[in-house]
Amino acid sequence: MDQGSAGTGQAHADQETDWERGCLMRIDELRLIAFGPFTGTTLDLSQGREGFHIIYGPNEAGKSSSLRALRYVLYGMPVQFGDDFIHPYSKLRIGAAIRSSHGNVMEWVRRKGRENTLRGPDDKDIIDEMELKGFLGGVDGDQFSTMFGFGYEDLVKGGREIIQGGGNLGRLIFSAGSGIANLREVQNELRQTADQLFKSAGQNPIINKAVGRLDRIRKDLREAQLPSEQWIKHDESMQNAMMGKNRVERELTLKNKEHSRLMRIHDALPFITRHGEVIHELAAYATTALLPEAFSETRQKLVTELTFAGKEKMSALGIIDSCKQAISRLEVYDVLMNHGDLVEETYQDLGSQRKAAKDRIALETSRSALRQEAREILLNLRNDLTLDEVEKLRIKKTETVRIQELGAQYERIVTRIQTAKDQLPEFIRGIAKVREELEHLEEPVSVDELQRALADGEEYAPLEKLMRTEQADLETLASSLEIDLGKLGLKGLPLEKLEELQVPFMETIRLFSGHFDAVDKALDKLDEEWKKTDKTLKDIQRQIETLELEQEVPTEEDLHKARKKREQGWQILSKTLNNLPLSQEEAEAYLESAGQSSVMKAFEGDIREADAISDRLRREADRVANKARLLVDLKVHKEVFLQIEKELETMKVKKKEISREWFEIWMPSVIHPKSPREMESWVQDFQAVVKNAKEKRVRQTKAIQWQEDVETRRKKLIQCFRTFPGLPDPNQESLMNLIKQAQAVIKRQGELWDKRERLSHEKSMMEKERDLSTSRLKAGEQELEKWQDHWEQAVQPLGLEAKSFPSQATVVMEELKSLFEKLKEAKILQQRIEGIDRDTEAFGQKVSGLVEVMAKDLAGRTPEENVLELLNRLKRSRDSWSRKETLKKQADQAEKQLKKAEDERIKIEIHLKNLCEQAYCQNIHELGEAEKRSDRRRQLEIELKNLNDQLRKLSGGASVDDFIQEVRLVDPDGMEGELKTLSDQIDQLSQEKSALDQTIGSERTELGKMDGSAKAADLVEEMQNLLGRLGNDVEQYARLTLADKVLARAIEQFRDKHQGPILMKASELFTRMTGNSFEGIRAEFEENGQPVLVGLRSGSKDIVRVEGMSEGTADQLFLALRLAALEAYVEKNEPLPFIVDDILIKFDDERAVASLKELAELSKKTQVIYFTHQRHMVELAEKNIHGSMLFQHTLNH
Repeated sequence: MDQGSAGTGQAHADQETDWERGCLMRIDELRLIAFGPFTGTTLDLSQGREGFHIIYGPNEAGKSSSLRALRYVLYGMPVQFGDDFIHPYSKLRIGAAIRSSHGNVMEWVRRKGRENTLRGPDDKDIIDEMELKGFLGGVDGDQFSTMFGFGYEDLVKGGREIIQGGGNLGRLIFSAGSGIANLREVQNELRQTADQLFKSAGQNPIINKAVGRLDRIRKDLREAQLPSEQWIKHDESMQNAMMGKNRVERELTLKNKEHSRLMRIHDALPFITRHGEVIHELAAYATTALLPEAFSETRQKLVTELTFAGKEKMSALGIIDSCKQAISRLEVYDVLMNHGDLVEETYQDLGSQRKAAKDRIALETSRSALRQEAREILLNLRNDLTLDEVEKLRIKKTETVRIQELGAQYERIVTRIQTAKDQLPEFIRGIAKVREELEHLEEPVSVDELQRALADGEEYAPLEKLMRTEQADLETLASSLEIDLGKLGLKGLPLEKLEELQVPFMETIRLFSGHFDAVDKALDKLDEEWKKTDKTLKDIQRQIETLELEQEVPTEEDLHKARKKREQGWQILSKTLNNLPLSQEEAEAYLESAGQSSVMKAFEGDIREADAISDRLRREADRVANKARLLVDLKVHKEVFLQIEKELETMKVKKKEISREWFEIWMPSVIHPKSPREMESWVQDFQAVVKNAKEKRVRQTKAIQWQEDVETRRKKLIQCFRTFPGLPDPNQESLMNLIKQAQAVIKRQGELWDKRERLSHEKSMMEKERDLSTSRLKAGEQELEKWQDHWEQAVQPLGLEAKSFPSQATVVMEELKSLFEKLKEAKILQQRIEGIDRDTEAFGQKVSGLVEVMAKDLAGRTPEENVLELLNRLKRSRDSWSRKETLKKQADQAEKQLKKAEDERIKIEIHLKNLCEQAYCQNIHELGEAEKRSDRRRQLEIELKNLNDQLRKLSGGASVDDFIQEVRLVDPDGMEGELKTLSDQIDQLSQEKSALDQTIGSERTELGKMDGSAKAADLVEEMQNLLGRLGNDVEQYARLTLADKVLARAIEQFRDKHQGPILMKASELFTRMTGNSFEGIRAEFEENGQPVLVGLRSGSKDIVRVEGMSEGTADQLFLALRLAALEAYVEKNEPLPFIVDDILIKFDDERAVASLKELAELSKKTQVIYFTHQRHMVELAEKNIHGSMLFQHTLNH
């Protein structure tokens, strides 16, 4: 990769950034180092100037992950997302390389984290995010996704917005330009949120509820205040009660502590007594072994296992003995076992011998029958020969073939001779008849020139009638044009000059018409809004002035300042009363601000002032809220008023500019235009006149040409007729009549030529056939003579005469063939019989050998009996051997069981011995008593531990021994009296504390009445909170209302500014994307004056409202608007790559191809990256987009 000035992510400090220069950015590489399903995958996007890149990924190939990676590598990874299913968050890495139009390159790696996630290509050096921001032109992540990202969901939202929004032109253009597909939903949400805050006639909205609550608070407020002079008296009483309470609480703490100590000692006495008893009993078990809790269970288990091992040993011994006895009774023939395969093979041979014996009888019968048939055949041929002499009749194969060939040759020769004799007379008679017809036939004349003239004339024959009709039509059209020019104010203008007038296009006039209508409607609307807003402002100002004239309404800020001043006075007064240090300057400043000489009087004045403001706020809560609302409304409406005035002035300037442009476009035509509406009709009439004038000129020229063409063809036909004498004078005939005459002449001459040619051909063919038949007859007779000589020689071996026919020779050869075949079959059968006899003899010898070796006691029996007996003995031996092996295995298993039982017995005895040692016993019989003593010791130790735990809980943090010593120092008999005395003292102190608490509460309540009763204070506080929230809610309502108006105004301004170029471009795109189903789109105005977008059908130019469009067509309309808005943005701003996600999945092939071509065209201005999981879409792009613009990529992981 080429390295620019910022190739490693570091730019030169003395160079201005690409952001400041405003340059295009493109992505050269996207490196999926460790992200989603990818590891070490790189997408090279550097091909082409900007490039149309299609990235194909089948299902589960990671297309969605790569799309997210493209966003994350530029703007960072979010806190949580689902691409960590292979690589954990800490290992996720995405890299990229981007290039500006100035050649500057930046490469980096993006990690997941909270900070410092942008690293150099080595994944180590930290890069400042501002450097990347410079390449991105300051576009943030949300703006990038909205303006430069476009997916299928955005397309569907945009199409749905077009249909549901009724084609509102302003919203559609703003939505396409900003990339916000659900703009109508945003506006509705703003209005719904504002309605949740306030409705003029509502009760449930938040502001309405708050005002209602303020009314109820005002009704509930009652005066419950004390005179301020009594405040000091109640304060002193409360302070004295609080000091008394502190003293009582200290004494009560000491008494409770002592009472608790004695109660602990009292509760511990039974535990301490038992504690001594347990220690005494434990001394008797000092030498007893403390066995594990599972000791008894282990001992019993080992004893049981020892008994079981003994039984296993006896069982194994019994099995071994029985197996040995059974083996001794089994009989096995070792010789048979060693040669078992041979015995089985011999038994299989026995089956073959039995079958061969049966087959021999059938073979002998067949052999005899074949020889008898051969004798009968020989008798028919030669009764003087026997079967032994039959070889004398055998002929060679070549002789047989020769006889067959001569027979076939004879049939061909005879057939040719007879055919030639039959055909020759017929040919002679036919030749004579044709010669006579030719002599009487008329001589034809060549018509080639006439045919060429006729073909040329037939093409122009219909023009004669058309010329007469056309001349009449042209005269009518000329009169009509003169009348139309007069209506247009162009009377006397030559028709040839009419087309040269430079009249604006109809779309331009309609566009100006829309501009004038939109500006006039906007001016009317703005004027109405200006008057309405001006009236509203005056009403609000009048209401505020009325409130201020009645009496100035206090605010929350006034109350806050009064309370702050009162608090300052209280601090100074408190320091004075408690003899605390007080700054002289602070006291003097306070007295000076209050205008009093005494701190007490100044403080009393502050209290009265704060109370008065609080009372007024309570009494005038409605006026306070009303004034706050009016002030907010005043601010909002002033901003709206200024905005309307500004827009009015802008709109007036715009109207003048449109008027100037309107007159300028008509200047080349030297026509003074009226309004666009009037000129739209004028131009339609003008275009109709121009069209008719052009049509007249073309038709006039065509009529003259027709006349010349017809006359040329007439003269040519007349010239050709001079070759054919006897025809009528053609000079006065029309072209059509001349054509009919020419057709008749050509037909007549053609018939003569055809007949002469046919007869000549027939005569020639028959003469050839006559000569050929004569030659065939002569050659056949000569060939038959030669054949007779060869035939006589060929049939001599068969004993036939020379005059015999081939059919006779064929019969004799077939009989001889049958004779020799039967003798051959009989000989084969004889060989098979002899083979069976040899096999039988060999089988008997084989069986005798087996009996001699394996069972001599079977000598004298037949081979079949011997084989069956040997096989029977082999089966019995194998069964005995198998049983013997099974018994051996059982004996071996029993031996293992015996050894295992003996090993288990020794092991158990060792374990039992260890248990005896652990329990200090001589044998296992003493283990039971040892277990009982161990259990008792364990019980005592557990009880001692529990006693210690109880005493530890009662010891108050001391050790158990110290606590026991402390208890022993206390007299148990006097403890009850001490506890009774302490309880009485605690009760008395508690009653005294309760009385003091009541005094403190009473005085505090009285002091709290300084600003009213407790209920009044709560109500005032609630009212203040409500007013605070009400102010925030009113401000939020104002923001929402203002935002709705500003957004609506921005939409209209954006429409006015960009409507022309975006609509014009979108119309072209929409036409191409819909396969010319629509001629374009344009703006139409509703009855309420609002412009809406409509489609124009091709051909009929019928208007189609967006509600009448299909969902697919609406999607294509939004795509056209989106691309048009993007191109408009690119022309005035530096673009970023346009990322598209499978937006064409519902388009048919024709519209998908058209959309792909538009994206490819856009890629000439900015990089386009198209993600898809449809292989078919890639194939469409390959077939329809030039290879220099299209670059394909396939996702693999």
